[in-house]
Amino acid sequence: MKNSPSVAIVASSEGLTEDETKLASFLGVPITTVEQVRHSGLSFYLKFMPDGLALLDLDGGAGKPTVVDFSSAQLESRVSDALAKQNLIKALGLKKNPHPRVLDGMAGLGKDAYLMAMAGCKVHMLEKSDVVYSLLKDGLDRLKQCGYLEFGEQALSLQFGDFLDIPPDTEKYDLVYLDPMYQGANKKSKAKRDIERLQRLLGKEDNEALLLQHGLIIAKRRVIVKRPKNAPQFAGKTPDIIYKGSSARFDVYLTS
Repeated sequence: MKNSPSVAIVASSEGLTEDETKLASFLGVPITTVEQVRHSGLSFYLKFMPDGLALLDLDGGAGKPTVVDFSSAQLESRVSDALAKQNLIKALGLKKNPHPRVLDGMAGLGKDAYLMAMAGCKVHMLEKSDVVYSLLKDGLDRLKQCGYLEFGEQALSLQFGDFLDIPPDTEKYDLVYLDPMYQGANKKSKAKRDIERLQRLLGKEDNEALLLQHGLIIAKRRVIVKRPKNAPQFAGKTPDIIYKGSSARFDVYLTS
């Protein structure tokens, strides 16, 4: 399930590194230069930078690279700022089941998965884009190298694959979390720039009904869907519980 003809890898030095060679083999894309990317008509490229594997684009002009950084100041601030009171964590229903197994079926850049793990969940991230999976793997590898912080190596895991390809009779997770990326209004923030970049790279999810139906089969207790605050109901189905914030909401569909 390789889907990355729209990117190339730009060498970080004159000699190719082992990481660059492995990534090029996994993605099935060339290792080249920025100038060659520009002339090839591609819009995006990957490059190993001091902060980690980065996704950059030629069409988007200025803007910081997209890097998965689980030790970023932004994430650490969210962890230390009354984590249990955040709507994402409320939606998990941790009072009745404090340490659930969560399948994050559309992991993206992994920020919500990290927060769920820090709240006591055992989170398995699933990502179907080989480019985004590569960014996630790089970020997770760096997190392991720095001691995996305080919540244990098994609290956050990663798999390359499509949520809809998970067998219905798989060992069930307590919760399924789905975040179909949506266009944010404030592109000035780095988080919104990252989302907008991934949207241009990956396109939009158009199978809401299938996603929700599959989640309701797999989850033992609930499916949680992240939505823009004023967006229509996901797949046209009314949630059982809604946690609404200033820009986003979390719709909860109970299965038991």
